[in-house]
Amino acid sequence: MHWVYIALAAYAALLCPIFADAYLYYDKDLAKFCFRITLYGIPVLGGYGEKIKGGMALHFSEKKAAVVSFRSVFGMRSQFNLHKDYMIRKIGVLAEYGSENAPALPFAFAFVSHILAQIFGAVNAETGGTAALRYDAALYEARSVFRIQMHINVVFNLFTVAITLVKVILRKAETWIKRTK
Repeated sequence: MHWVYIALAAYAALLCPIFADAYLYYDKDLAKFCFRITLYGIPVLGGYGEKIKGGMALHFSEKKAAVVSFRSVFGMRSQFNLHKDYMIRKIGVLAEYGSENAPALPFAFAFVSHILAQIFGAVNAETGGTAALRYDAALYEARSVFRIQMHINVVFNLFTVAITLVKVILRKAETWIKRTK
């Protein structure tokens, strides 16, 4: 009879929703971006990234870092469909623009960003997406500023993570088999 409880607990663990948040921050003056990932509001991963030759260095602590090649990121096919596999609930963007030399430049940035946000909203609605987008812009006078803050809220479960991992492993196996023939 205990196996029934174990099976129900495993079933519930696979289908229980997991709420994750990703926070990203970029400042042109720092030439770095900072990130933090939380599950249920508890930080699980964080650090900063900086551009290096041919890729990006992600620093998780003073002693731990990972290097990601631009070729590996931009050259790979999409392994999953965000609309089907993961539910993006909210996207919040705060962009701060300012220019000492060209006072019209921040307005142009804000205008183009507003148009891109409207296009995202229209495409999201047409494709059946449920993400709520909030875009805010702060403009500065007589100060050179370029900062972007982003908050993404995603809901998923362990079953979708397992399926995504299986897809990635199968694609890697497929490319390995094609390479060895």
